[in-house]
Amino acid sequence: MIYTSKIKTITFLIVTLLFISGKVFCQSSSYGNTYIFNTSEIGIIDIQHNFFNGGSGIQPGIVGTDRTSIQGFLSFVGTASWTGASNSAFVDGYVKSYLTSAFTFPIGDNNKYRPAAISAASLANPANAAYYGVSATTAITSKLRGGNEPVLPAGGPFNTSLMGAGVGSVDNVEYWDINGTTSAKITLTWDATSAITSLTSLTILGWNGTQWVAIASTVDSTSLLGGSSTLNSGSITTNANLVPDNYSVYTLGTICNAGTTAPVVSSNTITNTCPTTTVNLNSLVTSNTPSGTSIVWFTNNNHTGSAYATPTTAVAGTYYPFYYDSVNSCYSPVGAMVTVTITVPTVGGSISSNQTICSGSAPSDLTLSGNTGSVVKWQKSTNSAFTSPIDISNTTSTLLGTDIGNLTATTYFRAVVQNGTCAVANSDYATVSINSTTWDGSAWSNGAPIITTTAYMTGNYSEATDIFACTLTVSNNAVASIPSGYDVTLYGKLTVETGSSFTLNNNTNLLQQTEVTNTGIIKVKRNTIPMYRLDYNLWSSPVIGTQTLMDFSPLTSNVGPTNIRFYIYNTLTNLYNSVNATSTTFDTAKGYLIRMPNTWVPYSTSATAASWTGTFTGTPRNGSINYTLINTGDTTRFNAVGNPYPSTLLMNNFINGNSSSIEGTLWFWRKINDNNNLVSYSTCTTLGCTLNNNAIYTDSNFISIGQGFLVKAKTGQTTLNYNNSMRSNANVDQLFKYTTTEMDRYWIKLSNSNNLSAGQNLIAYIPEATTAYESGLDGLYLNDSAIAFYSLADTHEVVINARPVFDTNDIIPLTFKSNVADTYTFSINQKEGIFNGSQEVLLRDNYNNTIQNLTFSNYSFSTAAGIFTDRFDIIYQNQLNNSNPSLTSNAVIIYNNNQTTFIDSGKILMASLKVFDIRGRLLYQESNINDSKTSMKLNVANQVLLFEITTQNGEIITKKYIK
Repeated sequence: MIYTSKIKTITFLIVTLLFISGKVFCQSSSYGNTYIFNTSEIGIIDIQHNFFNGGSGIQPGIVGTDRTSIQGFLSFVGTASWTGASNSAFVDGYVKSYLTSAFTFPIGDNNKYRPAAISAASLANPANAAYYGVSATTAITSKLRGGNEPVLPAGGPFNTSLMGAGVGSVDNVEYWDINGTTSAKITLTWDATSAITSLTSLTILGWNGTQWVAIASTVDSTSLLGGSSTLNSGSITTNANLVPDNYSVYTLGTICNAGTTAPVVSSNTITNTCPTTTVNLNSLVTSNTPSGTSIVWFTNNNHTGSAYATPTTAVAGTYYPFYYDSVNSCYSPVGAMVTVTITVPTVGGSISSNQTICSGSAPSDLTLSGNTGSVVKWQKSTNSAFTSPIDISNTTSTLLGTDIGNLTATTYFRAVVQNGTCAVANSDYATVSINSTTWDGSAWSNGAPIITTTAYMTGNYSEATDIFACTLTVSNNAVASIPSGYDVTLYGKLTVETGSSFTLNNNTNLLQQTEVTNTGIIKVKRNTIPMYRLDYNLWSSPVIGTQTLMDFSPLTSNVGPTNIRFYIYNTLTNLYNSVNATSTTFDTAKGYLIRMPNTWVPYSTSATAASWTGTFTGTPRNGSINYTLINTGDTTRFNAVGNPYPSTLLMNNFINGNSSSIEGTLWFWRKINDNNNLVSYSTCTTLGCTLNNNAIYTDSNFISIGQGFLVKAKTGQTTLNYNNSMRSNANVDQLFKYTTTEMDRYWIKLSNSNNLSAGQNLIAYIPEATTAYESGLDGLYLNDSAIAFYSLADTHEVVINARPVFDTNDIIPLTFKSNVADTYTFSINQKEGIFNGSQEVLLRDNYNNTIQNLTFSNYSFSTAAGIFTDRFDIIYQNQLNNSNPSLTSNAVIIYNNNQTTFIDSGKILMASLKVFDIRGRLLYQESNINDSKTSMKLNVANQVLLFEITTQNGEIITKKYIK
């Protein structure tokens, strides 16, 4: 191989050329070709180089030059020329022309001879060129000497997908680097590997630094390669001179027939005309479609994806127009965006929903759905044909029941709808039906009413069946009497016209589902439990009116000033004050304590108590009620209130609905004069009730009609609330009842030596409880008796104790109090859940050091008067371990009864007893007692006595006692 010395690039001045004309400087090498290294230059001056035969010091075949930024050149100067170039003999690198005439560069790459030509250059401003037989997108070709070149030339690579306006495609297999400052025409060549598909759209492209741009060019009829230009071989020349340095590199490409001008549209919006439901996008294009192209539409502005398939029947959306050259697969610039709005024909839709309502009430809201278009108005009619419709001014899809108002006849409703400029359409109609039926004294005219039927009674009624109706009107002097145990349930109001009557007999409810105001006077009858003449009941009226307390119970004593037996509760004193029954009327939700009539059954051991019927007269109450509580301090917060409705109250709903206003304990008057009851009230919470009158009831979930009770206002609270959600249709036969709902609970009862009840405690175990006081679960002790027992929840004294989930280790201390010394008995009188199974309840007497299993037997004990907080515990497993119990003074009970003094030492046997006065004088002694109980008559009074007891174990204790 011949290669040049590594010397600086030769500058060929004219004078120098004269001297070295016909000479070259080269050096032989083992490569077998000629290679010109970086910055070196071999000049062919005024002679012809033959690539096939070689000569002038240059080997035949391929001449290589460095392609990098410090290129080597094979230069042609003066009249120099070349011949014999082919795919195996060309310059693989850069050729430079100093000629002032047209010159063809004998260049190639990768075994391809691909000359380029310029029409002019100059000695002072030579031109040079190299061919790269690779994609301009990568711009990396192989080295002649092995390996790969870097990206060449500078500024590459040149992405063939980046095309300027009007460029249809870019040759992706080759490019030329042509440099020079002399303006000239440029010619490029191609062969079969160039994959030319059309001569008509073929052009020369130049890289302007950011994209390929088209340069106006014409295919040469006679190819630079010889012969005519064809798809497999030919050349193309720019139409005008250009400075080669204006573009980084050159390649072949196609001109896009779509041009560089975007389609023009007449409007940016288009809307269909009913009844058609599409538009023709092409009708908007006002510019001429270039030859060889068609108008296409895309839903994006960069023609990605597929063109919109049906532009002549386009639906709603956003579209962009382009001219498309299908031969060269290219597009024009994008035209203006067009928005298509489709107005579909009006659809009236349907209305929900048909309904049946009470006469004189408003229907539920009517709602339009499934419509296409906007509501123009609504209409109503008395017939479904809408022969004479009445317009309703409403353009929304909902017609409110409040806007419709109260209806008294079946009415039809529809909406009038219009979509854009399309014709109006009516919706389907909805029917608001008003059905009625009339009782004529023997039968219903249109069948028995249901909750949506307007009912009328024009004849006498006493049928033993429940009534459900929308509204009920009693007229025409009809006498309606609802038998005991049946209910009247109304959606709306009850009307009793003058001259007619309506009676709710005992154990009958009137319930109403809406907060309407009733009209007319009714009677509500309530039976008491069996009672004697001197017994009392706490009443509350279920009606509104002018009925006085004396009207209600005319035979109850009302002789002033000391024999008035009508009372109201005085919160400030916590006592009942008598009132003038002839002038006092029943207030809403207020409790009144009234004694039985003077003519009622007097109490005796042989007499049988009887139930008394009270009759309330007035307009039945309904809806929400607010009662103002008196609340002036911690001890002045008790109020006597009552059930204000002619229906049963759900106790739990009432308590929970007032949880922020009152303590969750209700107290019911239970004091009757059968001498079997030492306490005045039964106590109730949501867990149940303690019953203190020896009566056995069946349900305490309810507060019956006419029932009064006590509540305690919480600190700062003065409002008690009632509403229809608290009401029930339970047919409660007595005033206040006891529950059948089972849980883990039991009731402990305390009785005195005469078997008189001293009250109950309820112990219940539920998951939601804790050992702390919880209003609504724990029942507060009212302190209404001198003899009682209770436990603690925190610091609160309770007779209903709500405990968490049962634990056998639980211990409940009991406080016992009595104002007299006596013998008392604890017993379990009811148990449920686990306590009705295997779980036992034990009572521990800490004074006697004994444990009694109350599950199997009662426990009796003797006591002196006093309050005992540490004597009794309820436990659930036997914890008594003392095998040698000792006698303590607390365990000794001393009391007097009928001039006899009794001594009880519990489980410890007494051996002897001595009684001393305070001065130490022996007043009485007894030996060989051998019992835990003894008695004697002491002829002393108003003295402090000392009782010295010696047990059989030899223990001696002394107990002080005041006689």
